[in-house]
Amino acid sequence: TPVMSYPTDRSYYGVFDMAGNAREWCADWYAPDAHEQALEAFGQVPRNWKGPRKAEPQFHRVIKGSDSDWAVWSRDSASMSDRVRDVGFRCVLRVPDSDS
Repeated sequence: TPVMSYPTDRSYYGVFDMAGNAREWCADWYAPDAHEQALEAFGQVPRNWKGPRKAEPQFHRVIKGSDSDWAVWSRDSASMSDRVRDVGFRCVLRVPDSDS
């Protein structure tokens, strides 16, 4: 859908379309028990954890967001060599604060 097609889909910071039409590749290796690994290693799920050190299955990265039930917290995986038509990536640009 075109950008800003859903005016009520706006974040606290005024960013539109975060629910999007695509899921996103993440840098983290995928492991089905990643949260259990973190809990075991740190005693709690750490904030901004870099993820597991190796993938299971091998070479799989995390894919997040917009599953068929629109659960934004959905977490899946695929090999980086797979072509997955509904998976993209999000670019982030740091903009200097206007007060600086």
